Amino acid sequence: MFSVYKKILVPYDGSKQSDKALKHACDLAKHSGAHVFLLNVVPDILLPPLAATNLRGEGKSSKDLLKELYFNLKSNAKTMLESKKKNYEEKNVTISIFVTMGNTTAKIIEYIKEKNVDLVVLGTTGMSGFSKIKALGSVARNVSEKSPCPVLLVP
Repeated sequence: MFSVYKKILVPYDGSKQSDKALKHACDLAKHSGAHVFLLNVVPDILLPPLAATNLRGEGKSSKDLLKELYFNLKSNAKTMLESKKKNYEEKNVTISIFVTMGNTTAKIIEYIKEKNVDLVVLGTTGMSGFSKIKALGSVARNVSEKSPCPVLLVP
């Protein structure tokens, strides 16, 4: 079976829009034999200097509390992606998952290049900002502008 798309990336944040994008990507993959890469980016959390001094409690520094928060966010994201992977693998779609931390757009672009992705499928809006009033979410807009491969936006 010949397919233009062999590697499809779905940046996934748990929103309804990313669910729609994942479904669309998996439909494409099922018919083409493509491999789906499911990526979650835990965004950087910047603490103002004053907040860092107020986070101390029970002998933990703000740095330790932030590490704990990141660990929990990554763990929850991995659990979420594993659940999605299981659902779609039962429908004969091959999925790999990856959770990383950093700037969402930068990490998505980095992953596209690292894995030589052929197509990115993402929702037009996600969990960030004022998604209900924006025509196109900031991540979708930035990825579509910076991606070295085609981007399919799912409304």
